[in-house]
Amino acid sequence: MQEMITLLLSHERGDQVHYAHGGLEGLDIAEHETPQLVILDLMMPDLSGYEVFRRLKAMPALEQVPVLLLTVLPPQLVYAEAQKLGISGYVCKPFEFDELLAARDTVLRGGKYYPLEKLLGTSHKI
Repeated sequence: MQEMITLLLSHERGDQVHYAHGGLEGLDIAEHETPQLVILDLMMPDLSGYEVFRRLKAMPALEQVPVLLLTVLPPQLVYAEAQKLGISGYVCKPFEFDELLAARDTVLRGGKYYPLEKLLGTSHKI
C-alpha cells in the first residue's frame, strides 16, 4: 500500500513523499523534514495514530500541519474522536485513489475531509 500511495501522490500531485514504518520513525521524519501534510495510519506497530497526532501537535513547528488519517476502522468509530482532536480528515480503507487525492487536496486547502456518505452508510452523494 505504501508504494501505491507514494506513486500516486508523487505522480499525480508532484508530492515528495517520506514513508515511515511506525509512529516513532514518522515523528522523527516529520521533525526533521517539516511536512506540508501528514497521512497517518491509525494502527501502527509502535504507537497509535492518535498518539502520534498528539505528539505532532505538541511540537510548535508541526502544530499547524494538517493530518489525514487512513484507517480500516468504520467511520462511526473514527468520526467523533477525529473531530474532537481536530484531525483534518480521514479516509477509510479500502479507498479509491480519487478519494485519497480529493482528501489530500481538501485538507491542503485548509478544509476538512469527513466523507458523510461513508459515515451514514450510504453511497449517495450529498
